[in-house]
Order: sequence, then structure tokens, then C-alpha cells
Amino acid sequence: MTTPAIRGVVFGWDRTLVDTMDVILAASREATSEVIGEPFPITSGDIDLIVSMPAASSFSMLTDDRLTVEALLERHHEAYVRLAPSLIRPVLGAEEVLRHLRGLGIRTGVVTLKPMRRVAIDVEECGLEGLIDVFETGDGTGAATQPEPVRRGLAALGVPAAEALYVGERLDETIAARAAGIERIVLLDPTATANGDPRGTRALRSIAGLTELIGLEREWQLREGRRSTGSDVGRGG
Repeated sequence: MTTPAIRGVVFGWDRTLVDTMDVILAASREATSEVIGEPFPITSGDIDLIVSMPAASSFSMLTDDRLTVEALLERHHEAYVRLAPSLIRPVLGAEEVLRHLRGLGIRTGVVTLKPMRRVAIDVEECGLEGLIDVFETGDGTGAATQPEPVRRGLAALGVPAAEALYVGERLDETIAARAAGIERIVLLDPTATANGDPRGTRALRSIAGLTELIGLEREWQLREGRRSTGSDVGRGG
């Protein structure tokens, strides 16, 4: 049975298509300094933790007071808006990959827990307007392993899971994609693959490698199509 061709690619967002590490850290430290009197995060362990979770979740680790969390979130957003022009940039190769996929007629979507008001800032600052068909965003809460956002993203794209490819940089994102039915997965962190579930997962050093991967997949599809119709008979292949 021939594997269906890829008609849609679902991406993660932060550190997959946009490099927002610096602005997230700067905005978080500014917000926490002003609201609770000390900057967070500072240690490498705290940094690793918060860059992989929504702001609302990270601030909830610091206080149980709802009003304080709300104040932190608002101050964080204000700092994010102000700092974005100097601290946000697209991941190297992301724009080229998105333009390539658009040229091939492959639909693209982003699934993220990040609120749309900050995603919109990222898009504008990185010059990615018009290159992504669908955004499935969140409210800054929830778990990245939950498949429902990925399912909603696929529905909005109009692409079944069997005809989709997922591209992300964290194992928890790929868990959500697989639970949503996507079998073809690209992980942009090669070191994580050895510790996770390798079934159907390809590791790439950078997103730029996706162009070649898609090309190889399409070439393989063409060959499979020829074999199934018998048109390769007598061609030595």
C-alpha cells in the first residue's frame, strides 16, 4: 500500500520557525522584577524549564495568587511588545522553507499554546506574513502533549493526519502530533530522538533540511506511483 503524499505540514512555533528565546527571557525577567521584586528565570535549570512552557504556567509556579499571575502576564506582554523588534528573528532557513512549501502547493499550519496576540508580533517581526495558512493558538495554558490542538490545526488545514507531516523541536510536541494521528514527524533536535520514540521520526540538524526531505519524499511517491501502474517496466528501476 502506497503511503499518501504530503499535502500539509504542521509546525511548532517557538524555536521551530521563530527564535524567541531572548525576548521570552528578557520579558519574563522584567515582569517578575517589577511585580514580585526579583527577576526570574536566572539559573540554567529555570531557563530550560520556562522556555518550554507557556508564560501563564511558568508564572503560576511562582505564586498561587491569581491577581499576581495576571499582573505578571500583562507586564510580560507589554515588555514583549517593546522588546520584540530587537530580540526576535526567524529561525535560519524558516522563511525559505515556507516559501518552498507554498510553491509546491503544500498547506502549512502552526500549532502552539502561545496566545495569538504574541504570535502576531512574532509573524510581523520575522516577516512571515502570508506564508502560513493556519494558526491554532492557545491561551498560554495547557500541556504541549495534548493532541486536541493538533487535531484542530489539521481540521483547519483540511488535511487528514495520514497526509500530514509534523515538524517540531521538542519531544512533547511530537507526542501530541503522534497522538493526533500524524505518523510522519521531523524532530529538529537530533539529540532528543535517542531518548524518545523513534517510530516514524526523522531528526534534522536544522529546518533548512526540510526542503531536501520533502523533495526526496515526493520523488519516492512518483516512483511508487509508476511501479503501481507498471510504467517503470523496462526502465531498469
